[in-house]
Amino acid sequence: MCHLFQDGLMNFRSELDVIKGFVAGTARATALAQYPVASYHLTMYSFQQWFHSSYRARQGKVLENILRKILLRYTRFQDVPENSQKTRHKLHQLLGLRSGILRGDVDVCGIDHEAKRILAIQLRSRDDTGGTTAKSSLVESLQQILRAYPDQVYYELLYLVAVWDERNSQQRSSTVRKFYQALQDHTDLREADFERLGTRLFLRRGIYLQLAYGTAEMLRAIHEWDGHSNRDILKGASEVIEEIQNWDDLWLAYAIASMEVHVQVFRGCSNATLLVRKIRELQLEITPYPPQELQKSISYALDKLIHEWREDTLPVRSLADQILYLRDLLLLYAIYKRHCEKRNTV
Repeated sequence: MCHLFQDGLMNFRSELDVIKGFVAGTARATALAQYPVASYHLTMYSFQQWFHSSYRARQGKVLENILRKILLRYTRFQDVPENSQKTRHKLHQLLGLRSGILRGDVDVCGIDHEAKRILAIQLRSRDDTGGTTAKSSLVESLQQILRAYPDQVYYELLYLVAVWDERNSQQRSSTVRKFYQALQDHTDLREADFERLGTRLFLRRGIYLQLAYGTAEMLRAIHEWDGHSNRDILKGASEVIEEIQNWDDLWLAYAIASMEVHVQVFRGCSNATLLVRKIRELQLEITPYPPQELQKSISYALDKLIHEWREDTLPVRSLADQILYLRDLLLLYAIYKRHCEKRNTV
């Protein structure tokens, strides 16, 4: 949205590396940039690469935050550190580890101080990506804990490796084998024992390991380890996902930005820039917050804009779709404005 309303969608061309020049044809497109189709390839390719490279790396953060929400809502693990750094600090403190021993990340952690139990979750979106090094890294933090674990312990720990999407789980055997190879020097268990990782596996006094495929297995493992959560947790993931899936900001911003790339290349203008200019000319006020005021201000602004929008730049044809497109642009502008206001107050 920042790039959309700051006229920055064309700027990603400069971020293309030389390899893309011959692999993705951007060098040839640059040479023919006066031709709109070549210019469109450069702009759309660079924008899509930027978006998907950024988005793909952050999907895991969404899953982590969903899990934190589930722990706080359904379990007694009310001490839930909000990031990896705070989790490492807590684990050093509660497990009696020397500072700096734990260098790997734990994605999500829940602590029940009354029951003296810790849940450490290492999360993976799916199991059919990543090589052997990636599989071993899932138990890297557990390996470091086992290596430095003191004789006298006060908290029990379940280290739960959870694969969110259980489809294509044919690599389970190689995952289990890599876990054993990484941990064999720190436990008396044999490789055959690791085949029981679908249930809680005792590694050493106070430490357990479990591997769960799919949200059903993951939530069942959390429920059994907590001991105090009610069975509502078993449908917790679907309830939290249902809450967040009705938001429109991401898909709408991505779709409109993609369409505006086309408009900018082939029509030489930006509807986002036109919108901001008309808002100023008509002295319209978009109120991002609270929601009631947002809807009211968008409805009022939309009624004015419909009668003042003379440019043939909207990428949809019917009047009904054009009204909806302007409404969506106003919504994105409100979010952008809210973001700028927050940033300016920091």
